[in-house]
Amino acid sequence: MFAKPHSFVLSTLIGASLLVAPLAYAAPNQTPKPNANKSRNAFETQIIKLDARTHNLDNPIKLSLPQGSYEVKPVGKAAGGTYEAWSVWDRTNCPRSKGCPRIVPTRFTGMHNNYYVSSPDLTKVTVAGKELPDVKEIPQYRDSSYFLQNGNNRAYEVTENFTYPDEASALAAAKASIFTIDKDSQVSFMLLDMSRSTDNRGGMTLQVRKVN
Repeated sequence: MFAKPHSFVLSTLIGASLLVAPLAYAAPNQTPKPNANKSRNAFETQIIKLDARTHNLDNPIKLSLPQGSYEVKPVGKAAGGTYEAWSVWDRTNCPRSKGCPRIVPTRFTGMHNNYYVSSPDLTKVTVAGKELPDVKEIPQYRDSSYFLQNGNNRAYEVTENFTYPDEASALAAAKASIFTIDKDSQVSFMLLDMSRSTDNRGGMTLQVRKVN
């Protein structure tokens, strides 16, 4: 559980696409130019670099994706990432590489591996081969993954009820997801912190790959 104060009013999802690069590695802050010779349904695997202080509900990284299914996989610095995990706290006291439980009131602080994906055209989300449960609002404690469906507000978060002592152990426990959009759509990627982000650390690197 994240034991920082929560607000349940969602900000409007706005923001420019930042720090998105194909595996050919375009320069930071440079959006790859489309290849006119490729089909409109073609999609190059992308590496998305999320910063925990920057890329939140008000400032997600956005990709314009053709209809289909996509795998979102947390990856590390070896794949070109800047960060491998992030934290809502400014310090770590979790001593166990397999993770410490997140409880209220907070006993253990450390790094975590959750990420948030949003699009009004999301129709299906699976993690480890299982569809995520539908919810009408963001859960208070966000201690398990969920698929938010409330009118045109559709999003999911891959999360768990543990925090870790370092980026490497958090990344090792991170889970990939597969989402489906039923038409061409703009998809937003971010790290969800419902309170202040000024004390956040780290970030996540996500590999987005079209699978169908």
